[in-house]
Amino acid sequence: MNPHVFPVCTAQDILNRTPDNRPWIWKGFLRPGAITLFSSPPRMGKSTLVSLLLDRMANGGTLAGQPVKAGKVFVASEESDDEWAPRIRKLNLLGHTRFSQKPFPLKPNMNAFYEYFKAMLAHKADLYVIDSLQHFLPPYTEDSTAGIRKVVPIISMLLRNQAGVWLIHQPNKSDRGDFNFTGSIALQANANIMMELRQPLDARPLERRRRLQVKSRFDPKPWVMVELNEEGTDYTVLEEKPIEDAYDRGWKALQIVLEDADRQLTITNVLEQWPQDHDLPSLRTLNRLLERATADKVIVRLGEGRKHSPFLYSLPGRTFESDTLPVGFEPIVLEPPSLPTVPEPPASSDSKAA
Repeated sequence: MNPHVFPVCTAQDILNRTPDNRPWIWKGFLRPGAITLFSSPPRMGKSTLVSLLLDRMANGGTLAGQPVKAGKVFVASEESDDEWAPRIRKLNLLGHTRFSQKPFPLKPNMNAFYEYFKAMLAHKADLYVIDSLQHFLPPYTEDSTAGIRKVVPIISMLLRNQAGVWLIHQPNKSDRGDFNFTGSIALQANANIMMELRQPLDARPLERRRRLQVKSRFDPKPWVMVELNEEGTDYTVLEEKPIEDAYDRGWKALQIVLEDADRQLTITNVLEQWPQDHDLPSLRTLNRLLERATADKVIVRLGEGRKHSPFLYSLPGRTFESDTLPVGFEPIVLEPPSLPTVPEPPASSDSKAA
């Protein structure tokens, strides 16, 4: 039997195959030969950001302050004509963009998944966009490490000829912490770049400011604060300082609430006792503030986050005179079960004779 022949190369061979300062598709976010995993909470603007990137790739330009290279794009999309037509009329998506919409009426099996991605290679592009990934994955693969390990090599076929791949994915329903993608963590492990779009801590309802952040093996800028213009055609870069200022302002107000508290507080209690001279945050924003403060160990959190065992927050080292429950929660009193009365056995004949 002939031995297997494994490819072997020198360090110089690697340098020869990898040009120095390879141009990004979108600097810091999308790179040739790399997979970018992108997510954000609902209604944060994923589709808007994707559409603006496609617009910039028509002739090149900038988006969120970073240069975008012109090129061809192939979009595998779950969205209908009614959703794409307004964007095509508003932006420049003609000529360089091709679409494959809802290719599977049902979830594909692994063979159909492979054949679909193999067919995509026939449409040569500089960037392949999969929006959203969960609608294309075979059943039972999203939450399975073994399943993800099967689909990643198939997705990676698109990286041939130094194309980039942009996977639009869904966040975990718990929405706790940054880069909290749904499904198996194996998907994140196989991504070269992870990016996320979120509201800043001090965001108000209907505000267009967003925090665009990234984790990458190529060491780009970790995040940038951007704001969508009124026309919905561009994200402009804002100063970086308001990010930490927002956390500092939120923390100062939270600290006041917890210092004045005579008991451990739920998130609802914290909102009810929020200082009047500070902007009242939304429930989502306050939850993120509490998550970060807990991670920074500047507050203590107890409880399980359930209906009858809510998260309770306090400052480290605080003790309270009573063990009363937070306002709005009544103790659950469990009555001991009543036992049936057992009748005494009748007296025996011997006892009657006695």
